[in-house]
Amino acid sequence: MCDVCNKLGEEHRSKVDSIISSIFQRIENSRSSNEYNGAAFIDSNFLSSLDMQDINEKFKQESKGILINEFNHVWFEPRMQLQLPSNFYQSVILDGQKLRSDWASGWLRVVSFSGSYMYLLIHALATKEDKEYNLFTYFLSFKLSELTLEKNDVKIKISIKDAAKEGIDLQSGSRSSHKFSFSFVHQKTENSFVPADRLQSSGLFKSVYAGKVAPKPLTFDWMKYVITVPHFSFHSIIHQRYKEFGFASPIEMQHAVTGCLKECLNLE
Repeated sequence: MCDVCNKLGEEHRSKVDSIISSIFQRIENSRSSNEYNGAAFIDSNFLSSLDMQDINEKFKQESKGILINEFNHVWFEPRMQLQLPSNFYQSVILDGQKLRSDWASGWLRVVSFSGSYMYLLIHALATKEDKEYNLFTYFLSFKLSELTLEKNDVKIKISIKDAAKEGIDLQSGSRSSHKFSFSFVHQKTENSFVPADRLQSSGLFKSVYAGKVAPKPLTFDWMKYVITVPHFSFHSIIHQRYKEFGFASPIEMQHAVTGCLKECLNLE
């Protein structure tokens, strides 16, 4: 385990609990009001200890508890270069179709690791009349042995093609199955930061996006820079605590992602 993993503490678990509980509430809001009837898929590998014949309230509470425990690890986000809200996450292919890769507050594409497993949480929400609903949610697990892992001096790549997953859809209350493909890339970020306010004048955006005019890049209060390569980043519930983890700045913590990722993947 990396140093960040060892220092997560109860604060992290509390945030994981809050986020996953909110997802379950959005799923219930959509189901009960018949609004935004997107998928709410849980990989059956998470549910092996439960009776999947009866998707009742007890089942939902027990499955939520399992997911909170399983995702109580370091959260990474596989991000595109330049962090644009319209093109933020690295892509996931679901049943041959690309899932939306944009970002909005509360949306998630979280990669986490526990032992010999990689977990993936994908979530999008919609708000209507001050109430939140589920657009789509996928809780997925992959054995590291299922994945294709590539590593060199500057890059780590995690990929899989047409992985068939069976599970339960909480939205419909029935069994379902899907195929997933992704190719997540992390490139070292030490020489890849550009201040967001200099992005327009640098010409970098136009070189990456074929001459299009650069929209405003997405930045966070704790980091006013844009990263110019595809990368993994710690999720903000971790990154905002950079001082607690012993880093002098958010950028220094971002550079630590490579080492932490290698340890989680047993690549050291």
